[in-house]
Amino acid sequence: MIMKKILDYLTPIILAIIFIIFTILVKTVDVHYIYKVGYLGFYTANMNVFNHVLEFGRTGVLDKVTDVGLYLSIAIVLAFAVVGLVQLIKRKSFKKVDPIIYVLLATYVISVAFYLIFEIAKINYSPFSTPDELKASYPSSHILAFSVFLTTGVIALFHYFKANKILIIVTYILTGLLCLVFALSRLYSGEHYLSDVIGSLLLSGIIISLFVSLKREFVKPVELVEEEK
Repeated sequence: MIMKKILDYLTPIILAIIFIIFTILVKTVDVHYIYKVGYLGFYTANMNVFNHVLEFGRTGVLDKVTDVGLYLSIAIVLAFAVVGLVQLIKRKSFKKVDPIIYVLLATYVISVAFYLIFEIAKINYSPFSTPDELKASYPSSHILAFSVFLTTGVIALFHYFKANKILIIVTYILTGLLCLVFALSRLYSGEHYLSDVIGSLLLSGIIISLFVSLKREFVKPVELVEEEK
């Protein structure tokens, strides 16, 4: 039984181990002090990429574009919050709210919890931090929110609206590519170092795979629920 549980949650466990190791490496490998700001791990790789970003031409456009993406991902959260609230009002019982809504809620809470943890325990500071304004940048909260909220939202959507497998696979691939493009856009906005982006993608992978595992365990397909009724 315990082994089965481990296997059911093997992907988030493996990704969590990788993320922990990577975070430790960020704090210990090739660490250099940035004057009046703090220490930066993977200094050579991070600075090489950051200098490339500056040469590429850092503008505020990508920063604003990724802000829009963040707002859209938050809109997805609000949409499912409305769905859950409507179900609660109509069915007059927390037990009768669809389990997928609770799994989504757990995912949102975990995401916010990680955001708060890394706001308190700062690993890296933003490339444009100053001694008066030290902004945490590891992992990127924009990438975390966009990747998690968008991907889990798409998965939850296919729980309610059935589609053929080809459409589902294509949609998942496009969602993954969109998350990758968003991550690169955030990197080229100049607001984050490469390690911030990698860390955020790893953390996003943990939460998304955890969502999938929880959904598999606690959420029945719609057709089975209808048969029971």
